Amino acid sequence: MTRALIVISLALGVGSSLGCGSDGGGTSGGATGESGVASSKTLASLTPAEKGKICDWNAQISGGYGKTMLCGDGTDVSNDVDQASCVADVPSCAATVAQFEACSKVVVTVPLCDQIAKLLGAAECAAIVACF
Repeated sequence: MTRALIVISLALGVGSSLGCGSDGGGTSGGATGESGVASSKTLASLTPAEKGKICDWNAQISGGYGKTMLCGDGTDVSNDVDQASCVADVPSCAATVAQFEACSKVVVTVPLCDQIAKLLGAAECAAIVACF
């Protein structure tokens, strides 16, 4: 549950910089997402370094690596402990970086214990849910 939650929490955080810019130096061109990775790239096509960028962005908006919360039902949920564990959890699928970021921003609007339910119910997360 921890690993899936981290990947999902990439879609949770409401970052402080909401605009997207153009990345003339990116390998795939086009708009760059808030994570610093080209928005149109699929998760399956990301390099390990790009996965690291989306993981770091997600950790920043979701409370940081290793964040843990004890839930009302007695279970605890937590973010990945570090970038390496997050990178290993990024699914290889057709969802794009833009879809991942949009989902993450929706998911982080609720407490960690409620993020799985938010992920499964949010239209912005449909492409990410389909990865699992």
